[in-house]
Amino acid sequence: MWNPPSPVGELTSPIVGARFVQEGGEEIQAALDALPPERRALGLAGISVELLHSGDEATRICRPAHVEFELMHGGQMFEARYEANSYFLHTEPVVELYALSSTCTDALLATSGVVADAIDNGCAHADQAAHFAVGSRCRTCLEIDGDHGRCVTEGQCRTEMARSVLADVDGTTQWVDVVRAPVLACAPSYMGELIYLTRDLGDDNEPPGPFDHSLIEQLCFEAWDDRTNALEMFCVNQPPQFMGIINFAIADLLIGRVEYIRRPGATNEPYHHRLYLSGPMEIDGMTFVGTPLYPGALAEVSQTPGWGYEPYGFRPDGESRARDYLAVIALKTATTIDGVPIGTYNHNVCTDAEWRGPDAMGRYHCKLDPGPEGPPDQEGWDYDWAAQLYSENPFRLDIFPLVTLGATGYYDPNIPGGHVPHVLGTSVLANPLWDDCAWPEQFVPDEISNQDGVGFDPYTFTGQTYRFGKDPNLDLRVVLSTNWRRGFCFESIDGL
Repeated sequence: MWNPPSPVGELTSPIVGARFVQEGGEEIQAALDALPPERRALGLAGISVELLHSGDEATRICRPAHVEFELMHGGQMFEARYEANSYFLHTEPVVELYALSSTCTDALLATSGVVADAIDNGCAHADQAAHFAVGSRCRTCLEIDGDHGRCVTEGQCRTEMARSVLADVDGTTQWVDVVRAPVLACAPSYMGELIYLTRDLGDDNEPPGPFDHSLIEQLCFEAWDDRTNALEMFCVNQPPQFMGIINFAIADLLIGRVEYIRRPGATNEPYHHRLYLSGPMEIDGMTFVGTPLYPGALAEVSQTPGWGYEPYGFRPDGESRARDYLAVIALKTATTIDGVPIGTYNHNVCTDAEWRGPDAMGRYHCKLDPGPEGPPDQEGWDYDWAAQLYSENPFRLDIFPLVTLGATGYYDPNIPGGHVPHVLGTSVLANPLWDDCAWPEQFVPDEISNQDGVGFDPYTFTGQTYRFGKDPNLDLRVVLSTNWRRGFCFESIDGL
């Protein structure tokens, strides 16, 4: 890894000896063959952005790649095939470093310390932003006599620094540093490049570490623009509702969907569409180590404000949040329907003394009086609080009365590979009026009094929750509640 692995990365398992599935890519190759030589030499970046990225997944010429590999489980051989979303799995991010030209160093020396005189007289504004910004150690050293070589020898300047470019950051034009990461772009094995635009990386020129939400301002790629007839940078900005709140980051795990994990010779697709979370993946000699986290997709899970499951943080009981993070990612993505409201929690409002049960179905019950203060402070926990979310200005109360899924934050020991998160369902999902999907493993939800109406009125009905710790053998870490079916049935009930 480009940094020590995060607590989440330490929980993952690597994949070694994978191969690209040699399917697809004919349209991309035809597009490349049609380009003039100078554009063809740019690879995917030489194809026009409209042709490469327009349309939906079924019509665009850049489609997700697939990888396949063999693995052992329980003394038996299995074959696996995983999907890699386009521009999602990338190799080690590398800071784009460059040295000042001799023209610039000569111009600096000629100023005899009046560094500003070198700008536009041999040095560019980008050189200043990268190598000798106002207030930097290097600038202070150069203001003695302009001798960049001497300042390098004395350790005040560096021979190479991160390249800086101008970018629109929160509505203002700012200098940002450039970090590049080769990325698996299109089937079958076409490579592209992600460009992370970051805040000043400082003298150490270290790329952002795993789950560092403080540095990355934009995520970009280069492609040919037919309007300017030139190679241009196209950037993904934060959605307006996340601007200045949720930032990009890089996860040191690879995220995607399973196509199948089956015995050799089989033709069915068990575990189709289940999520995989793996460590570094070695594919045909290339090692992929990271996944970009986008605001509005997964970035908010590991950031506060946001969902607050920070991988480097700790729960109030002193345990790492790494398992909570893996559990929440597994639950958040366990759906085939977008935009469904959910609530996740990892702690009970009810104390041990307030629970009654279990009943004949294995359920515990708690009737809780919230008192005039309403829900408790979070105190580092995500409380169930009758599976409700409320906000003020304007007031809004969302009740999620049905517990549908739970996750342990570990990998499912029954699924070969050790890359599929351990997720369990409830009888709600097996109900034909809901999703009619009986998951291989189930748990029994508990009940807690629920609020009725606006404000904190008296309790008049109950909703489902889960009493954490009641099933030591399950060790559920996080559970999910919702009030809307989500399309959970992507699992093969017959398994392998």
